[in-house]
Amino acid sequence: MTCNVTIFGGAGFIGSNIAKKLVEIGYNTTVVDGLLRNTGGDLKNIRDILEKIKFYPLRIEEVPNLVKLVEDSDFIIDSMAWTQHGSAITNPQYDLELNCASHLCLIQALTKKNKVIYLGSRGQYGNPTVSRITEQTTMVPLDIQGIHKLAAENYYRIYSKIKSFDVVSLRIANCFGANQPIKKNEPGLIASFFIDALTAKSIEVYGKERIRPIVYVDDLVSDIIKIMNTNFTGFDSYNIKGFDIPIYELAKMIVHHIGSGNVVLKDMPQHITDIDIGNVSFDDSKFSKTFPDLFKSDLLSAIKRTTDYFRENLI
Repeated sequence: MTCNVTIFGGAGFIGSNIAKKLVEIGYNTTVVDGLLRNTGGDLKNIRDILEKIKFYPLRIEEVPNLVKLVEDSDFIIDSMAWTQHGSAITNPQYDLELNCASHLCLIQALTKKNKVIYLGSRGQYGNPTVSRITEQTTMVPLDIQGIHKLAAENYYRIYSKIKSFDVVSLRIANCFGANQPIKKNEPGLIASFFIDALTAKSIEVYGKERIRPIVYVDDLVSDIIKIMNTNFTGFDSYNIKGFDIPIYELAKMIVHHIGSGNVVLKDMPQHITDIDIGNVSFDDSKFSKTFPDLFKSDLLSAIKRTTDYFRENLI
């Protein structure tokens, strides 16, 4: 039976990787992406599959047949996001539009038939005073982006009951891999490491003991396919952790592999301290128990493949 999947935000970093994999395995794939300023949405991310997908180069609020498009979709992947944490502090209205209002627009079009995977964020939790973060940990975001991502998840939680659709929310750690934004204002923590090393600059790391969970995008896509192949119902949420690694060690691995650049330890500036999520263990045992036999890439191999992407695209 043919499976129809619509990816909102499907020309962005994670969304484009999902789209390519779905095309590869034979799903009828539709991508909606407004290619908005300062986001990861970029036509080049899906150029090699454009002839194999339906593409709406529109923001969701402008899609003329949204209700019909949603109705005809067996699965919906909601990967709409603006991931610039610092810029969201100074431009909260734009963050509200992209990380909150856009999702509500989609939710209003959903019906009982729909199954949705929403891509949330580890940042929704903030820096809780617990020994480990589970899906039951109280979420108190420390920045604007986290607040809006959490609000969108709560919209899904509430409306999944009211409208009887099914949704899984994935609270995802720092993600890296091909199609990460390179020339935007804020490329993100891990992307900036690759860019600095490839341009022979110093990677500035704030604190030697800071640990982050990081997810390779190919592994995340594999996780999403796994979820799609199950009959999930109602509302559920999962932490997606990937690898736990000290930021300092990750930077050194990237520099060592690339063979240029260096790592410099610095004191954390106050504007970073204010939104830092700390070192609390991010527990993904619920996901690994629910979906056994998950594939996980070797970290060094993932770094090598990501380096190849940045080397080819960093002009």
